Amino acid sequence: QFMLFPKSIDDYVPKNHLSRMISNIVAQLDTKSIEDKYSSLGQNTYHPKILIKLLFYGYAIGERSGRKIASKCETDTAYIYLSQMYKPDFRTINDFRKNNILELSQYFIDILRMCKELGLISVGQMNIDGTKIKANAANRRTKTKEGYQRWIKRIDQKIKQILEEAEATDAKEDELYRDKRGDELPEELNTQEKLKAKIKKVMEKFNNEKEKINLSDPDAKFMKDGRYRIDTSYNCQASLSKEQIMLSSEVISEASDRKALELMVKTTEANLAQPVKEIAADAGYS
Repeated sequence: QFMLFPKSIDDYVPKNHLSRMISNIVAQLDTKSIEDKYSSLGQNTYHPKILIKLLFYGYAIGERSGRKIASKCETDTAYIYLSQMYKPDFRTINDFRKNNILELSQYFIDILRMCKELGLISVGQMNIDGTKIKANAANRRTKTKEGYQRWIKRIDQKIKQILEEAEATDAKEDELYRDKRGDELPEELNTQEKLKAKIKKVMEKFNNEKEKINLSDPDAKFMKDGRYRIDTSYNCQASLSKEQIMLSSEVISEASDRKALELMVKTTEANLAQPVKEIAADAGYS
């Protein structure tokens, strides 16, 4: 009789597979700070080390989606090996990441240092690169200080119009307010007042008259991506070892990579607890 899968989970992946390395390293982590958050009530929970293994293996091979990681726990032998044949739901994976983001950041550093001690990464050399990621903000909401001042004037005019319309409907007050007191602000007026307050708060961030700030995401800036398209974006940076293991990552609001170089070196040195002696980067960092 033929068997589709091996009898033992340990036989699911080769002896030198990346998933084994991650499993062995994560097994050494102290996860008590996460375990202490768990409640003894309710359904049984997955051990945090299982979810950490799944997340970090996914990140190591470029998989960021909780849904895809959950799906691979049913079809991919490396994920089946790491999950010990459990099948966590994508919500479980995503919630675990969101609820333990600080601990996971520290584990990332711990794993890097273990890799260094095991000789799995070349210390002293780093490769740095960046990419522009579009922010969740519409370009049309990025304006200069003068643009926001004009917007506030339009809002004031709109508020005046709303008040005049409200006054004109006083004769129909009973029909309009029904069982309400009748002294609430009209919903549209309340919305305009909130928008005006938000704009004024954003205007406090301006350093000069020509600077442009987005109302939805004041930290995002106009940047040109690899296709020379300009969007409200963030500049995402990463440094890698010679073996293509991520050493550090940062997200900045500066379009130029030049200012990111010093930051990335400092972050990488802090993560590895060792100085970087050699840097490989493109001309954009010079």
